[in-house]
Formats: sequence, structure tokens, C-alpha cells
Amino acid sequence: MLSCRSELDLVREALDAFALRGEVLELAGGTGLWTQQLAQSADNLPVVDASPEAQRITRERLQNPRVRYLEADISANPRPWIWRTIRSAIVQRGQRVRAWK
Repeated sequence: MLSCRSELDLVREALDAFALRGEVLELAGGTGLWTQQLAQSADNLPVVDASPEAQRITRERLQNPRVRYLEADISANPRPWIWRTIRSAIVQRGQRVRAWK
């Protein structure tokens, strides 16, 4: 079984390898743990989260003009916008990491 630290490292490596360009959508961005990494390669990064407090923390952490914050509860309306490409899936903890090995 992987440690939490190992899982984080694997996800970081996978995100680096993907080097997502263009418009990248982050759902449930929280306090920006992955937002920071996604913003390194994305040209435009809308981040959706239901918590204004979490978004405030992310804004303070990043201060990146390419990041746009949208307050919405994604469970209330599963398709609020149309995007050309969505390259992420919400899965149970750890399964995405195993898939990227």
C-alpha cells in the first residue's frame, strides 16, 4: 500500500507529464493544492468550488492572472458549462493514482 506522500508524488509526476495546455477545468479546487501545479502549464484555468473561503485561500496562495474562480456547487448542476476537453475524473481515493502508474 502506498503512503499518502507517495500518492501525492505520483499525482504530481503525472500532472507534470500531462503538461495540460489551453483551457483546463478544475472541479472542486479546494484550497489549491493541485491548482498551483495545473496553473504552471494551463493557459487559462477556471477553478470551480462551492466554498468562498477555500477560493480566498487559493487566491492568496497563487495570485495568478490565468486562474479564474467560479463559485458553484458542482453536485447541484453537473453541466453548468461546456468544455472541449475534460481530462479528469472524480474517482475513489487512490484509484486515479494507481491508474497513472
